[in-house]
Amino acid sequence: MSVGDEQHPADLDACEREPLAFSGRIQDVGALFVVDPRNLRLTHVSGNLERWFVRPDTIGTPPQLQEFFHDDCAYFIHRRRPLFDERHFLIRGAVSNRGIEGDILLAARSDTQHLYEFEMRPTGAETTGTPPKAQVSLSERSLPEEIDVEGALRRIHSLTTYPKIMLYHFLEDGAGEVVAELSDQQLDSYQGLRFPASDIPQVARRLYIDNPFRLIFDTRGTEVDVEQLSGSDAELDLSLSTLRSVSPVHVEYLGNMGVRSSASFPIMVMGKLWGLLAMHAVEPTALSMDTRMQVLRIVEHEFARRIMDQRVRDDHRRFNANAKLLDDCAITLMHLDDSPRSVELATQALRKLITCDGLLLRLDGHVLNADDYISAADADRLANLGAEEATGGQFSTHTLGRHLTQDETFRRRASGLLYSALDARRQRGRIEVLWLRAEQAETVTWAGRPVKERYTVDGEERISPRRSFSAWQQLSEGAATAWSSGDLMLASKLLVNIITRDRGAADGDDAGTEAR
Repeated sequence: MSVGDEQHPADLDACEREPLAFSGRIQDVGALFVVDPRNLRLTHVSGNLERWFVRPDTIGTPPQLQEFFHDDCAYFIHRRRPLFDERHFLIRGAVSNRGIEGDILLAARSDTQHLYEFEMRPTGAETTGTPPKAQVSLSERSLPEEIDVEGALRRIHSLTTYPKIMLYHFLEDGAGEVVAELSDQQLDSYQGLRFPASDIPQVARRLYIDNPFRLIFDTRGTEVDVEQLSGSDAELDLSLSTLRSVSPVHVEYLGNMGVRSSASFPIMVMGKLWGLLAMHAVEPTALSMDTRMQVLRIVEHEFARRIMDQRVRDDHRRFNANAKLLDDCAITLMHLDDSPRSVELATQALRKLITCDGLLLRLDGHVLNADDYISAADADRLANLGAEEATGGQFSTHTLGRHLTQDETFRRRASGLLYSALDARRQRGRIEVLWLRAEQAETVTWAGRPVKERYTVDGEERISPRRSFSAWQQLSEGAATAWSSGDLMLASKLLVNIITRDRGAADGDDAGTEAR
């Protein structure tokens, strides 16, 4: 295949439209059975079953899962061990009807479709020799001090012998950064480099959230179709399949990095994707199910849990340190009017609560305090954006330019917005608080120039990832210091405080009315 001369700007949305969960194919390293759990009848099977199973000669109704195993499949429910989010279950030591022992990963996608992935257990040592020498480098600012990052990475290295192991952290704008890396000294280092958000599109991030791990055994390996059996009309959804096929764009992406095999384990913190433990190898690499479980435990206990614990402790400390100030802010806002003294007291208290470069107060849609750099029209635009995007009365962004157009003065004054609104004040109007943060330009070092390209290849348009991942610097403008989880927590607590006081006042008024 040759690449034509015609080039166009990248259509980044095309990556979001890739049917990753509906490819209808899996990597040819294991077998897939799709089962209707109501009767254990099969609706789909992978086209490589004969490698591990005797395929029964069934006529008429679809076969049942039991026909492929020596085990009594009715007891799988008692043998399964929950993993990750408890939508995946491990069944160890299942024996096929050909006498081949393997492990089953069961994914319960819905009440009508369960996925059984069978992989043969390794017959000997998974790896040979000793792991190559590797050095560890860290970015201290992104990880709690109590995590022994180097020790954890070296333990994973000894288990897997992947020559490159990275902790990849998602930033507030969706970009990723390698904050810790263990790497063979002969391989290029990505430590401290940024990767654009489009490298891992949202459709792929949702799949990371839904699965305990993602393995690409060999980018040059074969893939097999998943066959739909006669009598079944169920749509095949592979969103919970760890064997599902690999996007051609991602294969090219890894190839451009010189990577032939990869393994990724999501790091979930408070229900959100904090980052990934990502491993790369230059040769085809397999991980037994036992090894995956050991790595999964390290990821969950050494990284996810400790990061969460640190965040909870920090938020609690900040809340306790600001409890009195929260009360003062709530009382001030509950009695807010358009008098200069009332506005001054509220503004001073709110600026102490959350660090900002500017603050706007609105009552019933009218701005109470002027800002020399923000026009009345721009203040309305900010409030309208916050109201449209708010969830639970709150919205935040540190890249306002992604949401509305700004001139240079506006951008420098307000590139970050934390918006809180409340309608709970009895017999009073709607109050809105807009904390603003100024632009903080910084030089970002990317892993290659952060663009994708669109080419016309043999008459068809396709997306191509960048070919170089060498450090590439860019002056990043239009972003403010990101709002921390503690900032968002305090803004939420303020709303709760006001609502609680407001309801208490209402109950008191009602009681007084009844007494009279």
